Amino acid sequence: MKLTQRSANPSGFDARYRRLALPGVAVIAMLVLSGCSAGTGGDGGSSGGSNIDNFEQYIGNPDPAICGGREYTFGYNTFSDTEEFAVNLWDGIQRVADELGCVTVTKLSDNIDPALAVQNAQTFVQQGVDGALLFNVLEAAGPGQVQVLKAAGIPAVTIVVRAEGETFVTNDDLKDGLSAGRELGQAYLDRGLDGPVHAIIGLFDNQGATGIARMDGALQGLEETVPGLVVHEFETNADPIAAQSGAAAILATIPADATILITGINDGIANAIVQAAKQANASDRTMVAAIGAVNPGGLQFMCQNSEYVGAQGFFPERWAEYMIPALIARVQGISIAEKYVVPTEFIRASAIGDFYPDFKCNK
Repeated sequence: MKLTQRSANPSGFDARYRRLALPGVAVIAMLVLSGCSAGTGGDGGSSGGSNIDNFEQYIGNPDPAICGGREYTFGYNTFSDTEEFAVNLWDGIQRVADELGCVTVTKLSDNIDPALAVQNAQTFVQQGVDGALLFNVLEAAGPGQVQVLKAAGIPAVTIVVRAEGETFVTNDDLKDGLSAGRELGQAYLDRGLDGPVHAIIGLFDNQGATGIARMDGALQGLEETVPGLVVHEFETNADPIAAQSGAAAILATIPADATILITGINDGIANAIVQAAKQANASDRTMVAAIGAVNPGGLQFMCQNSEYVGAQGFFPERWAEYMIPALIARVQGISIAEKYVVPTEFIRASAIGDFYPDFKCNK
C-alpha cells in the first residue's frame, strides 16, 4: 500500500507534477474518466459529407436532422455489462439511438480483457458496422482495437481512454477533482470547526494520467481551501476492500479530536473510507465529498450517510448525446473537434432531487 502523509504546502501546489512524473505506472481496470483539452481532427469515415451547416451544434444536442437521410449501424465495446456507470451509459446510448431513429447499436463486452477487446473490434469489422463506440478502462485495449478498425476504414469515438487519431468524449478530471476538493473544504470552513484537520484521499494512480489528474485536482482544491491541513494519500487500486483496510490504518494515526475530510477516486472508494471511519467511531467528525454520483449507487451512498457533503456528478446517462452525434459526423466525413468535454456539476447531498427527481433514497 502506498501511503504518504504531509502538511499542506502554503507556497504552492506541486503534487500534480510529482505524480504525473511517475514512470511506468501500471494500468489496472476500473472506471476512471479522463481529462480535457480542445483540439481538431477526426476526418472520419466512409460516406460523402453532409448538407448540415455547423454540425457541431448537434454534438451534445442530438437531433434527427443529423441522420442525413441514411441508417447507421454502430458497434459498441464496453468493459462491463453490470458496472453502474457502464449500465447508465448503455441506457443513454439506447435512448439517443431511439430518439434519432436512424441508429442501431450492437453491444459487446470485453470484461476488462484487452485481447477480447481486440476480438470485439474484429467482430465489428465482420458485421460491417459504420462506426464504433469504444468504452475501455485499460490503456492496453485501445491501440489494438483502433488498428483493426482503421484497417477496415471504420471510424471510432472513444471514452475514458483516448485512442490516437480517434474522437474522444470525456470529462475534465482535473477540474472535477478541484470542484470536489473545494466543495469539501468550503463545507468544512462553513461549519466553523476548531482543532486539527486531516484529509484522507483514496488514490488510483495505477490507472494512469486520468486517475492522477482527478485526485491531484481534489488535493489541490482541499489544500487551497483549508489552512493547516494534514494530508494522508494512499493507493487503493480502485478496490473498496483495500480502500477500507488502508483507511482504517490511517485513521488509527489521526488524533481523536481531529476533523476528517474524505474523498476518493469514485463513489465506491469514498464510501469504503467512510465505512472505515464509522468502524473507528470517527463518523461524527467526518465530512465527505465523493466523485461520480452515479445513479443509483453513488446517490444512495450520499443520502444514506450524513457525513456526505455531496459528490461531483458525472451524469453517464448523458454521454451518448455527445458520442453518437460525433460518430455520425465521423461516418459522414465531417471534420469535428478531437475532444468533447461532457459537462459535470457538484451535487449536494441535500439537492439530489434537483438533478434526479425520480430518485428514492433507501434509508
